[in-house]
Amino acid sequence: MEQDLRAELIAAHARIKELESRLNQQSDQLRFFVKQAPVAMAMFDKDLNYLIASEKYVQDWIGKRDYLGISHFTLFPDMLDKWKETYRRCLKGVTESCLEDPFHNKDGSVDYIDWVTTPWYDQKNEVGGLILYAERANERVEDKEKLLRLNRQIKGHKEKLESLVYAISHNLQQPLMACLSVLEFAKESHEKQQHQSVEKRYQYLEATHKRMLASLEDFLAHAHLEEPIGIYPVALNELVDEICENLQSEIEAKEIDFRVPKLPIIHANEFEMMALFQNIIANAVRHNHHEQAFVQIDFLPEGDFWQFSIKDNGEGIPVEKQAEIFEYTRPVNNKHAERQLGIGLAFCRRIVKSLNGKIWLESTPTQGTTVTFTLPRESDHL
Repeated sequence: MEQDLRAELIAAHARIKELESRLNQQSDQLRFFVKQAPVAMAMFDKDLNYLIASEKYVQDWIGKRDYLGISHFTLFPDMLDKWKETYRRCLKGVTESCLEDPFHNKDGSVDYIDWVTTPWYDQKNEVGGLILYAERANERVEDKEKLLRLNRQIKGHKEKLESLVYAISHNLQQPLMACLSVLEFAKESHEKQQHQSVEKRYQYLEATHKRMLASLEDFLAHAHLEEPIGIYPVALNELVDEICENLQSEIEAKEIDFRVPKLPIIHANEFEMMALFQNIIANAVRHNHHEQAFVQIDFLPEGDFWQFSIKDNGEGIPVEKQAEIFEYTRPVNNKHAERQLGIGLAFCRRIVKSLNGKIWLESTPTQGTTVTFTLPRESDHL
């Protein structure tokens, strides 16, 4: 009986030794796995002292410093408190992970880190320490940011194309209407009018066509989205004179009193300034049916900017429309040629905003509208 019991004890001891050998072998295999891992991985004891680390972990995080037997917190004294809490939870048997976790370095740079922390177990099946996987994800985050910037650029280019299409339609409308007016005049009045008057009208027609061709060249140049737009001195009085010529038939028909002071020269893109001023002035002319109609341009210096205002005593803008006046919406037309809101003024807002300016309006129905905007002040008067 005693011999049988001794034999059983010897057999049990042998099994225990075998299990310990297997566990030691598994621990050695685990260490070997961590050491040879092609990713940044490290193995710690329960006190977060380094047991082993992969070559990539050493290369990415430790460098030439000694690390075996040294505390993780000693090597990384700026360890985030939230990560310390993670290690404490994982030492209780849980696994946690995070993608693109930001870490702000002392030099102001930011590292985005993918990490996984999981426990490993000893011979007694108790938590013996932690295994940490930690890789920088900076390139992936940068790629995402580049993609977001590209999407914003695409959206901006789309808006520019939309506004450009509208501008082509809007800015060429008046020259074409002027051409039609002259042709009708020539057809109906050729025999009634003196030759000198007809010749004058044809000269005006020729000038209108030249302005229209010049506008088309500006549109084509402005449509090259990959190229920066040209910035040159723009004489605003000459610009406004050209706009008044484009709108001459309507101005004369309504006998509008056009009040223009001596305006400054600004540094900007001439096409954009033409689109900006003509959109606002055309609205002021088109929607003014007052018996003593006027359109008045004023300006004054405001720090590094000129503040321009274009005022009319026309029909005004309904209160419910004013909140969305500079948004991209389709124009609404009726038999009275209702004010075309949306793309035109949204285009104006985009132009002003691109020059770090502001644009707003004040309007009272039946009493008129004043559109005010600021443009960089870089030059003296003409």
